[in-house]
Order: sequence, then structure tokens, then C-alpha cells
Amino acid sequence: MALVSPSEVSGQTAKRDDGEHFDLDVVIWNQRMHAVAAHRRDAGYFLSDASSLRSSSVDTARYVLAPGVRAFGVRDIHYPYNSHSKWAETRLTLFVQKGDRIDRIFATQVELLTDGGNDPGCLDATRGIRTTVGTTTTQSRGYADLSVVTQDVTASDVSGKPCGPAKIERHQTSYDGATYGLVAIRMYLHPFD
Repeated sequence: MALVSPSEVSGQTAKRDDGEHFDLDVVIWNQRMHAVAAHRRDAGYFLSDASSLRSSSVDTARYVLAPGVRAFGVRDIHYPYNSHSKWAETRLTLFVQKGDRIDRIFATQVELLTDGGNDPGCLDATRGIRTTVGTTTTQSRGYADLSVVTQDVTASDVSGKPCGPAKIERHQTSYDGATYGLVAIRMYLHPFD
């Protein structure tokens, strides 16, 4: 399970409840033993400043990394504070249990919805960038490599039709013994290249 709570501590002594910083607790519960099998706490993991943290959920997709090793994810969804902005973001963080601890091994943005412009034939468009994460048949240091596929589509809000062909990026990232690192998705950085 994933629990989100307002951060209470900033630095050594000052208390903070500013509505912007949130802690993440990830817990694996052993149902047979009725006890916590593993726990991880990331203080101040979520920041909800320019956008509002609206929800978090556990992603139970089958990220099978090795025999007997399955990662799980936590998705956090952010929206703007006002209802007039056309913007939303979802991020995915993958974790894996190692004995009584939980390691964070990968994080990426998996969805970005934003204003796609107002070109002729594509009125009041929405740009949607969506990323899927899966495992491959190749391995590095005993764990399956990850496949990261991103699709960028701009569609008219009026007609619902795409404003042009979808752009697709494919990346493969390898486990370095601690994490899968960071995949820089070019579309996020240079949307018009």
C-alpha cells in the first residue's frame, strides 16, 4: 500500500504543514503473518506547489524483473489549482522489495496533458504525451531491462481528430545494480522537433 501524508518536518527542528510537501510511505503487508513485511518512507517526496497533488495509487502491473522478483509502482497525479488551465501530469515510481526493505528503482512521467494550440483545422487542441513502461527479454545484472515507449498526439477538442501523425519514442534502460537511472524523453524537452 502507498500512504501520502503532509510533511511535518523541515530540517532538524522546524515543523512544516504548508500544504505543498507530502511524505510517501510504501508498505508491503504479509497477510498470513498479519505484519509489515517491508516499509519505506520518503519524507517530502511529493511537492504540490505549481500544481496540486490530486491522488496517488498503487500500480500493480506485472513488472517481473527476475524469477521471484516483481516490481510495483506508485502513480501520483497532479492538476493545476485553477479549473481554466489545460494541464495534468501523472508520474510513476517503481519499487522492489529486498528483504525487509523497499528500494526505489525507477521514476518517470507517464502522462502529460497540455494545451496543443489552435492551428487551423485543429481548434482548441489538447496535446497528450503518454508513456508505457514494461520489461524486455534482455537482462542487466540479473534484472530484466525496461522498455519505455512514449507517444505524443495532439488532437482537436472540437472534432476529436488527431492534428497530425503521432510521434513515438522508444528507449531501453538497464539496471545498474541499484536503479534503472533516468530516461530523458526528448518529446518533453523539445516538443516541436
